[in-house]
Amino acid sequence: MKSKTVMQFKQCHINFVIGHICSAFIYYDQWSCLDLNMSSPQPIRKQVFHCHQTQAIMKSSVALVCVLLYATVSLASQQEDQKLTAYDVLEQYDFPVGLLPKGATGYELDAKTGQFTAYLNGTCSFSIESYELKYKSTIKGVISKGRLAKLKGVSVKVALLWLNIVEVTRNDDELQFSVGIASADFAVNNFLQCPQCGCGFDCNNSRENNGDVVSSI
Repeated sequence: MKSKTVMQFKQCHINFVIGHICSAFIYYDQWSCLDLNMSSPQPIRKQVFHCHQTQAIMKSSVALVCVLLYATVSLASQQEDQKLTAYDVLEQYDFPVGLLPKGATGYELDAKTGQFTAYLNGTCSFSIESYELKYKSTIKGVISKGRLAKLKGVSVKVALLWLNIVEVTRNDDELQFSVGIASADFAVNNFLQCPQCGCGFDCNNSRENNGDVVSSI
C-alpha cells in the first residue's frame, strides 16, 4: 500500500527530472546560436537571425511541453490521493483499520498539522468485550505516527457513564484508549478488521442468536 509521503516523494522526484530536462533544452538552444554567431564567417552570420527565430519557437514549444508534463503529473498524483480511504490513512500512521467501523465514506487530512477528519455514513454503536462504544458521523482528531490526539466523536460507556475517548496511542502491539482520567489497553490484533455497527466484531454470533441485525443506527 502506497503512503501519501511516498507518493509525494515520487512526484517531487518526477518534477525534478522534468525541470532538468526542460532546462537542458533551453540551455542548449541558447548556446547553439551563440556558437553559430562566433564561429561563422561574416557573410554566413545571416543564419544567426534564423537560428534565433527557431530558438524562440523551440522555447515556446519546450515551455508548453513542460507545462503539460507538470499538469499531467499533478493530476495523476491527485487521482492517486483520491483513491485512498480513511482506513488507508490509519495504516499510514501505524494504526489498524479497526479503529474505525465499517461505513467510512471519506476523510480530510492536513499533512502539515495532522488534522484528520473521517466521515461515516451515520452514527454507529457496538460493544467490545464489556465496553459499549458510540461513534458520531464525523470523527475528528490530530493524527501522528502511533498517536491520535484531541479525538472527538467517539465515546465509551464505563459503568453507567458515557465518557469521551480523547486519545488513542499505539505502544508496540497494544492500543491504549484514554478518556483522560483513565485508560484501557487492547491488543492491536483485535482491530485488524473493522467492526460493524450493531454487532461489532461478533456479527456471526449475533446473527445466529438474533437473526439478521441492523448494522447501523
